Amino acid sequence: MPVKNKHKQFEDHTVQSWPEILDDLHIESIPTDYVKQIKVTFIDGKVWLIDVNESYSNYDDLDLALEELYAQHEDVIETINFNIDIEKIKADIEKRTTIFLKKRK
Repeated sequence: MPVKNKHKQFEDHTVQSWPEILDDLHIESIPTDYVKQIKVTFIDGKVWLIDVNESYSNYDDLDLALEELYAQHEDVIETINFNIDIEKIKADIEKRTTIFLKKRK
């Protein structure tokens, strides 16, 4: 299940690593296997950092945990930000592009 984030663009440091692609990109959803860390900021100022790689070995578990987190705390959550693995995205795009181009010959 993709993680929804309708209003957030990439953070500046992420755009700097791949500016020509990410500068004007608006994200509607992110596949959970690209999420490295989740930062939940609450109205009272508390911040939870969830390291996806250390906390979840199964992405279905992550999806369920996010749904439960939001259901239990939606009235006190100010923001949820997702730190994504740009290097993994780049590698996957390059790999798939190479495969696509080889098939076109």
